[in-house]
Amino acid sequence: MLERIPPQSSDIERCVLGAMVIDPDSIGIAIEMLSDVDFYKPEHAMIYNALVRLYGNDVPVDQLTLIEQLKRDGNIEHIGGELTISGLYRETASSANIVQHARILKDKTLKRKLISVANTVMGRAYEDKSEAEELLMELESMTSQAWSNRQESYTSVSAKVHDVVNRLEDINERPNRLIGINTGISMLNGVTGGWQSGRLTVLAGKTGGGKTALALEFASQSARNGIPVAIFSLEAPAEEVTTRLVQSNAPFDMMKIYNQKLTADDWSVINDGAAKVHDYHIYVNDQSGLSITELIAKAKRLKRERNIGLVIVDYLQLVEGIGYNREQEVASVSRGLKNMAMNMQLPVIAISQFSRAADQREEPRLSHLRESGAIEQDADTVIMLYNRHETKGEGEFHDYGEDVYNEFVRELIVKKNRGGKSGDRILLYWKPEFTRIGELGYDMQKYLDR
Repeated sequence: MLERIPPQSSDIERCVLGAMVIDPDSIGIAIEMLSDVDFYKPEHAMIYNALVRLYGNDVPVDQLTLIEQLKRDGNIEHIGGELTISGLYRETASSANIVQHARILKDKTLKRKLISVANTVMGRAYEDKSEAEELLMELESMTSQAWSNRQESYTSVSAKVHDVVNRLEDINERPNRLIGINTGISMLNGVTGGWQSGRLTVLAGKTGGGKTALALEFASQSARNGIPVAIFSLEAPAEEVTTRLVQSNAPFDMMKIYNQKLTADDWSVINDGAAKVHDYHIYVNDQSGLSITELIAKAKRLKRERNIGLVIVDYLQLVEGIGYNREQEVASVSRGLKNMAMNMQLPVIAISQFSRAADQREEPRLSHLRESGAIEQDADTVIMLYNRHETKGEGEFHDYGEDVYNEFVRELIVKKNRGGKSGDRILLYWKPEFTRIGELGYDMQKYLDR
C-alpha cells in the first residue's frame, strides 16, 4: 500500500520563495501571511527563515546575501547548496501572484493540521481512556484553534468607521444609553456602559463577602432581559446555584426549613421565586477540575446551541491552566478567558479570590488579587467588593449618614476600567440570609431593616 502524502506543493513553495528573493516587497507580504510551518519541505522552511532574518535586519536581499545568511545559519548544505538559490532566481519570472500562492500554502497547512488533529483524536479514541464527549470537545477546540490561526490579523480602520458611527447612533437612541448588557446597577452601568462584548471583567473579594451572590444578580438581570447566561460553577453544584437564584428572587431565608415547618405564605414566596427562575435561560456547568481548554469548548457549544450572551466563571483560580508553576497556570487561564471573550464576542465575568495579603484590614488593591500579575493585565475591568465596616474606616458617602458602613453594606470599587474611568465607589446592600445583594438607595431603612 502506497504511503499517503499530506497536502503540499513543492512548486508553489518555490514560487513563493522565488518571489521573495527577486522582490523585496514580496518578503513583507509573505511574512504577514505565512510562517515557516507553511513550507512542507524542511529546506524551503530554512530558506524562508533566512529571508526573514535578512528582512528583519534591514539587509538588502540578493543571491549573495541570502547564501551568506544560510551559511551563518549552518543550513547551506541542508538546502542543497548554492545551486538551489541560483535555481530560484532562474525559475522566477514575476512576483505578481505572491498573495494567491501564499493563500494556497495556508490552505494546505490547514489541511495538514486537520489531518494531525483527526489522527490525534482517533488515537485517543482507540485507547478508550477518555469519554466520547471529552474527545468531541477536544476535537472542536483543536479545529477552532487551527481555523483561528488562518484568519487575517488586521482590519482596515476605514472599513470599520461606518460601523462605529452606526453603533454610536444606536446607543444614543437607547433610553438607558447602554453599550452592553444591563448590569442591574445603574451607577455601574454609568461607569462601564454595561457588560460589553469582548471584555473580561474580574469580580474580586474576600471569602464569604458576597461575590457569588452579586454574580448571580448579574446573571438574573441578564436573563430577565432575555439574554441567556452560562455559569461555570467550579465550587458549588448546580442545585446549590439554582437554590441561591430562587432565594435571591423570592426572597426567603432557606435556613427556616431546617428549624420549623413552613407556612402556606412561606411556600407562596418560594414558589414565586421558583417561577421566576424557571423562566430564566441560565445554564450551569458544575464540573469540577475543569481545564481552560474544556471550559472554552463548552462555552462555544453553548453559544452555538443556546445563543448565550454572557459567561460567568466562579471562580477563576479553580480553573485548571497550563504551565510549570502556579503563576503560569493562572496566566494561561486569565489569557484564555480574555481570548474567549474576544473570539466569541461576548462579555465574561470571572470571580477571583483575594490573596492572603488582603486579610489585613485595609482597602483592597489590585495587588491583592491572588496571582495578580496576569489577571490584572488581562482584565478589562476589575471590580472589588469591600466591607468597610470591618475596618471601621471613614466613609466616602457622607450623604447617607454616619450609619452607612454597617455589616449589611458593601462597597463595590471600580479598581480598573480599560478605556474608561476608574476609582468609582458604589454602595450595595447585602442580605446574607437571602443571598441577596443589590444597589443601595438613599432610603437606607428599606434595605437594612431585619
